[in-house]
Amino acid sequence: MTQTIRTAIATCLLITGMAYGKQPKKGNMAIIVSGGVSLGAYQAGLLYYATETTKLNSDFDMKIFTGTSAGSVNSFLSVLETCGRPQTPDPEKSLFWETWIPNGLDQLIVAGDMTHDNIFSRRSLQQALENVRSLWEGGLPKTCDVVLGVSATRKFPKRISVTPDFSVMRTSEHFAIHIQGQGPNRLPKVSNFFFGNPNKKQVYVIYPPDPSETLDTIGSLLFASSAFPLAFPPVKIANCLLNQREFKLGCSPDEIEEDLFIDGGLFDNWPIRKAFQLSEAFLENERDSMIFGYLDINATAFPTEDEIVKEDEGSVIDNGVQLFSYVFSQARQSELYNFLIENPRLGQQIISTKSYFPRASEPLEGFFGFLEKDFRRFDFIMGMYDGMRLTRDTKPSPKHRPEDVYKGKAWSRLKCFDGFIQKGQMGDDCVGRSDEIDGNLQALYRVAIKKLYNFCLRMKKNYQTKHRICQRAVRREPLIDGQVPWLPTDVMQIDESDVNYTIRLLVQEGFQFKDLKIEESSDVLDSLKRRFYGALSEYTLTQPDEVADVVDVVRLPLIQSIQYTPVNSFIYGELGTQASAGFSGKLGSSRFPWLRWNLRLVVDGLPWTADKPGAYALAPAVGLAWEPASLTGRLFQLRIGYDLAYRFPSSDESERSKCLDDPKRTYHCYGLMALPHATLSFIERLRLSMGWTHTPSNEPLRSARAYFALGYQQYFP
Repeated sequence: MTQTIRTAIATCLLITGMAYGKQPKKGNMAIIVSGGVSLGAYQAGLLYYATETTKLNSDFDMKIFTGTSAGSVNSFLSVLETCGRPQTPDPEKSLFWETWIPNGLDQLIVAGDMTHDNIFSRRSLQQALENVRSLWEGGLPKTCDVVLGVSATRKFPKRISVTPDFSVMRTSEHFAIHIQGQGPNRLPKVSNFFFGNPNKKQVYVIYPPDPSETLDTIGSLLFASSAFPLAFPPVKIANCLLNQREFKLGCSPDEIEEDLFIDGGLFDNWPIRKAFQLSEAFLENERDSMIFGYLDINATAFPTEDEIVKEDEGSVIDNGVQLFSYVFSQARQSELYNFLIENPRLGQQIISTKSYFPRASEPLEGFFGFLEKDFRRFDFIMGMYDGMRLTRDTKPSPKHRPEDVYKGKAWSRLKCFDGFIQKGQMGDDCVGRSDEIDGNLQALYRVAIKKLYNFCLRMKKNYQTKHRICQRAVRREPLIDGQVPWLPTDVMQIDESDVNYTIRLLVQEGFQFKDLKIEESSDVLDSLKRRFYGALSEYTLTQPDEVADVVDVVRLPLIQSIQYTPVNSFIYGELGTQASAGFSGKLGSSRFPWLRWNLRLVVDGLPWTADKPGAYALAPAVGLAWEPASLTGRLFQLRIGYDLAYRFPSSDESERSKCLDDPKRTYHCYGLMALPHATLSFIERLRLSMGWTHTPSNEPLRSARAYFALGYQQYFP
């Protein structure tokens, strides 16, 4: 079903040269930007290329911008770049670069900024808003007359009466901001804009009476739209609901409410319907001649995940997670699907972007890009590349393309990557340009190619694709001769997560993890998980006791869902037919991650097992344990071990002869004791131990005694 929907959407969004060529010499354009988390850097690169293209060509005016989540931030930046800035040949001087590239994990996880609502800090985004204040206060040209649409979600749905006897819950809201330039050194005019059904109530934002504070209100709307639950706190917006007639009068004091809003992408990640409605209201006579530029981070020029040949059905938990993901994705796409079915002609007015390679930020549901600045740099460049491919593949192409007009290392780098893609090797644009295409960017590019090739290897041999590299994979032909050799170790292993696979390839390609500050590349995954674990630990401290207990229990399984790796160490206590308390730790070598050493104190002979009250032995023990990788995961952990102990009995001399008469009464004797055992733990908390104790002797079977115990352990990741 999901694939059927995607096929229908793709059909509706098919872009041909005719769609571009039908337009008049001067036309209007709407930009629609979906949500993207740290893929906002990729969006930024593509939008930078698009806005520079419009500056170089007078064919189109960008008049409408709609966005959700990270896309709302990029839509506003597009307004400022289009209206307020001249040509910007250096992408690193663009608002897009300055907003997204510096924004990494160190800027998001700030000590003291966590609350019960958020893990990440918004300081860096607030600083980004301050960075555009001088441009905003310097004034926008009078020719700047645009509408910015921002989607957000009510944290607490609002009940709306439809009839006296029937009401519905209103959750998703769409703010429309009319921005009009007033010329140099004059603040832009900002107002609410009504669109859609005149009888339907629309959210109306209360702007401050002081125009110098208007930018802060716009910033609050952008922060609300991108406030992903738990990551960022909800944002309070003063608003009311009005129909078209009431809109002209504004909110009365008793109608104004301050409501909390969160990420708009939860229910409307593709705000294309709003762009269409805005075009009807804002450019009524020109709607049919408009071009809708649709930036969808999920659209790719290579196969999608649900087209892959599925060999392993997975566990019940994995299938449940996958089902939830499909249902959530389909629910979000249904609005887009229904709208395009209702408006089939609109498909001829849409230019849809698509990515040609996996983005570095994609793992961890788009949060991976926050780990390293070079991930975001690479994605920005890939966004520029996809924008370049779009203009190259659209006929007629723009008369002036940035890569032909602008000079500098960024454009040489872009041509370098283009030559890499088209010819499979670094061309003249790359030779001797190590300062422009550094080792990390080259490593990321090789990883992207290998991930794509591996992805397409999983397709059926009769699969049809136009992607050149994917074609080679489907035909089982060699990847690319020369600078991207394909090795047997490049194949993604069974049950290997995308995060682990990506990190493994990055390490193999010599990527230097500068922001994570990791000296040993083999420790990348453990370091990453410890960083997230520390953030969740701090987040636990902000919660009420009852919530903190839940977070404390689930935080390790959440971290281990990235890719299971044995915890560094844990302490434990257990009680059963014998008792023990101990410590277990990894051997410390990355070559043997599944081996552990064990140190514990065993109490042999408890009141309910000994033949005499007070008869017991204390036995300090040391040993090794092994975790079978195929039988261990984020929920259940199996460990098989062998310990050696030395007994110190509490019995007097007269009792010690009993262990000679009955070897199973070992708690009466001094001497060695062997403890082969197996332990099954649940989320590194509850544990069940089973094993044997015996005296290494000529008659080990005579002295063997089975034991079991239940216990609790506290891990240290």
